[in-house]
Amino acid sequence: EEGRARVTDFGIARAGASDMTLTGSIMGTAQYLSPEQAQGHTVSGSSDLYSVGVILYELLTGVVPFEGETAVAIAFKQVSAAPRAPSELNPAVPPSLDAVVLRALAKDPAARYADADELIAALQRERDALPAFADTDAATAVEGHVHHVQPHPAAPATGSLLLAPAGSFDPDYGPPPLDERVRRRRRALWWTLAAVLLAAAAVLAVLLLQSKQMVTVPNVAAQSEQAAGASLRSAGLDPVPSLAASTTVPVGLVISQSPQPGSRVEKGSRVSIVVSGGPASAALVDVAGLTVARAAAQLRKAGFKPASKAQASPTVKAGRVISTEPPAGTEVQVGSTVTMLVSSGPAPVDVPDVTGQSLTAAEAALAEAELALGTVTEKVSTTQTPGTVLSQSPNGGRSVRAGSKVDLTVAKEPKEVAVPGVVGDSEVQAVATLEKAGFVVKTVNEVTSDATQVGTVLKQSPTAPAKAHRGDTVTIAIGALNQQPPPTTTTTTTPAPTPPPVGAG
Repeated sequence: EEGRARVTDFGIARAGASDMTLTGSIMGTAQYLSPEQAQGHTVSGSSDLYSVGVILYELLTGVVPFEGETAVAIAFKQVSAAPRAPSELNPAVPPSLDAVVLRALAKDPAARYADADELIAALQRERDALPAFADTDAATAVEGHVHHVQPHPAAPATGSLLLAPAGSFDPDYGPPPLDERVRRRRRALWWTLAAVLLAAAAVLAVLLLQSKQMVTVPNVAAQSEQAAGASLRSAGLDPVPSLAASTTVPVGLVISQSPQPGSRVEKGSRVSIVVSGGPASAALVDVAGLTVARAAAQLRKAGFKPASKAQASPTVKAGRVISTEPPAGTEVQVGSTVTMLVSSGPAPVDVPDVTGQSLTAAEAALAEAELALGTVTEKVSTTQTPGTVLSQSPNGGRSVRAGSKVDLTVAKEPKEVAVPGVVGDSEVQAVATLEKAGFVVKTVNEVTSDATQVGTVLKQSPTAPAKAHRGDTVTIAIGALNQQPPPTTTTTTTPAPTPPPVGAG
């Protein structure tokens, strides 16, 4: 009637520029929170209509739409549960009013009324349909009451005019008709009553919030489970412990807590504490035969830290895992280091010197040194017993990988050939013939009285056509005069190189 607008907002809808407190808690009473506010989303005028719908529901039924043991439980219902129709709790509520209330309580903000004016219009229709307001006498009584309470002409539009639908009358053309003034005053009384009820509900809500005893959550991190529980109970809180594996926090000590230390909560609230059960353990997976990359990936997936160490192996291919330390299948703490033994291939070994040994003895020496016999090549030798190792490759003393091959060259007995006959040939011609045949020539002088025999071969040993090995010595006697016997001389000539046998290297 004074033409003033009353704002009955106690400031719990928003805190400064944020919908959240510094500790991350939503400001508000859980029973009156809109679903979007309960989820921490941005709120709007539609959120206020939801809260007004909760109050209207409570005015009609005596209870709020949702209750629960904790604020979280109530907020969860605000988001997901459907409210019962008010008429189920109060049969006097007509179905049309049920529809108004349930639309205001729609989970989706877009499904609610577009604004307060639309909700006001719906409520006015419901009020007009009530028997008390449809009664003519009642309307007359209201009219008589309003007639004596006219606003001052200079005052701004009354609260009832603010609530009236747009276009109901124009002040420039005089007062509205009597029926319109009756309806307007009737609306003013209705909304005055509603405003009083809203203010009372808000005051009660604030008083209820103030009446709740708030306590500060103590810091119990790194305390034993028993000490943490005692500290929380001493602060009036309910500790709820749970167990978790940890490689950093000793067994039995608190890893974390929720709400965080320093938070302000209602007395009797639950505080979750996570207690260390120590490192978890698991059976070590078998990664033998895998590449280093694949083996490391499997170990990480199982929760272990892979490391590697090279180790020679004659059987496992280089770059693949031989085994692990600890061995596969062992129960190992999750997070601990597992060493992969990675093959570097066969280990290097020293090649033994087998020259001068028989082929059989040389092969045995190579096997003992973890080496294999390679190619064996025969070579004619007049100085070594057939089968004796003349040379090797690689040479003795070199380091090679185990399993490497060593090639050998062994002595071969010379092939027997016919000794050419050179008796009667000159010394020069005889030497040339024998050396060409592969023999070593030895000359001696033999006295003769026949001048025609001087300088010629008188005899040879072995005689033709006997057979001998290439490289054997053939002795020839050269004729010399008796009158002047020259001193006996022996000439040794080296035979021409013998061609290698077919197939020799």
